[in-house]
Amino acid sequence: MSIFKREQQEAKDWANRLQMTDQEMRLFAKLWKAEYEATVKVNAISDKIEMAEIFERPTKRLENSLITWERKQQEALDQIATNVESGFFPENAPEQCDHLTQDISGYIADCFHVTYQDHQPTYETDTV
Repeated sequence: MSIFKREQQEAKDWANRLQMTDQEMRLFAKLWKAEYEATVKVNAISDKIEMAEIFERPTKRLENSLITWERKQQEALDQIATNVESGFFPENAPEQCDHLTQDISGYIADCFHVTYQDHQPTYETDTV
């Protein structure tokens, strides 16, 4: 295969990677909704812990709940990062999935940009 044809094929492959499948879009939306729900819970529980400490009330149950929701939040973020690194979630994923994440699309766009920059895939190319 000539260098020109190989470059054309690589460009075509790259363009195809940018278009997500329906399954990838549903997974993207599911993971971000889980991450958002966990973040909201973490913030609410943290506020409750602060109030309990102010009024010198027990916080152990709240702290255990906080640990659980932080773990759920991290699991969702880890799965998102893995899919970014694998090339399943391209940089324009928030725009492609906007119709599935309407309520939180702004949140996702803000957070995903940072996640993508930290975990963006590297595609190996042959050098001649």
